[in-house]
Amino acid sequence: MSPTVAADLLTLSYHSDLNIFVGRWGYQPTLEQLPEAYALLRRQTVALGSRFWLQDIRRRVFNDPATTH
Repeated sequence: MSPTVAADLLTLSYHSDLNIFVGRWGYQPTLEQLPEAYALLRRQTVALGSRFWLQDIRRRVFNDPATTH
């Protein structure tokens, strides 16, 4: 986990049987936390060679279009 991304912000897991990388958001991050969190998700997915990733955003209430696009 990146030192700038709080451990309780994202729970990351890889399901090799489905080749899916899952990121579960623990809470609504600040806009400042989003770029590094998405970069971490991307780095982990690429490192595992997974073409698919799933985000569980049930604990998030706002998605900033400028950051998440």
